[in-house]
Amino acid sequence: MASVFHYAEDKGLFIDNTNAMKGIHYKNLLVEGLDKGALPYRTPATKDAVTYISTTLIGKNKETGKQEKSPLNFIEMSGEFFQRAAKEPDSFKDSIDAHGYLSGSNKKLLFFIVDYDMYSEGNDRKVQSQDFQLILQHLDKYKKALKNTLSIYIIVNKADKFPEDVVDKDDFALKFFMKNFKSVYTTLNSKREKYKFELVSLPFSLGSFMFNNSYLSAINQEWPKKLINSIGKHSSFGKKGGWGPFSSTD
Repeated sequence: MASVFHYAEDKGLFIDNTNAMKGIHYKNLLVEGLDKGALPYRTPATKDAVTYISTTLIGKNKETGKQEKSPLNFIEMSGEFFQRAAKEPDSFKDSIDAHGYLSGSNKKLLFFIVDYDMYSEGNDRKVQSQDFQLILQHLDKYKKALKNTLSIYIIVNKADKFPEDVVDKDDFALKFFMKNFKSVYTTLNSKREKYKFELVSLPFSLGSFMFNNSYLSAINQEWPKKLINSIGKHSSFGKKGGWGPFSSTD
């Protein structure tokens, strides 16, 4: 998410909603951190760490050549917090929480992040697969969640760690997920047929690292550009009656 915000800031793709300054401040901290090569800390599993970032996405319609605008809001929370909120909704009813957003009828894009480098080494693969399944089970409890989901993204992070002979990284990312998260992929396909959302897989990479992967020496702009373009294509303003094919303004 920090990478997406950094790229959008650089290209002038987002307009901040100043009525939600807490989220904008958080976004700016992420952008400033990447400028200095600092990686974001892991999101704490607490209700105070659920962040609402309100923006407007702007871009050029390839068919008309005109600039288009559409609201685009981000909800950032830890997976652990989502599970707790789903299991104990009464404990979080007075806060900005997971179930509060998921119960709304606003159109949604959901993102599942897989760390390729970690799971290619065989670490905790079963644990995250079980977590994904649990989250998908919880989503069924929200009548308006998957019903109003336009797309679910599978983001395979650390694409810079893919084998050097990989030519088609998009295809490699999808096959990696299908192989290592078979049951999750089967469940997602089943829910896609039921709720008619789109299932999208994308590789992703922050960039090049140094000092034992603790410092970002070069920021990758290819992947956030592809992700933002994909959001424009798969979200509501890329549908019939909304935007045509989306492109960034650069």
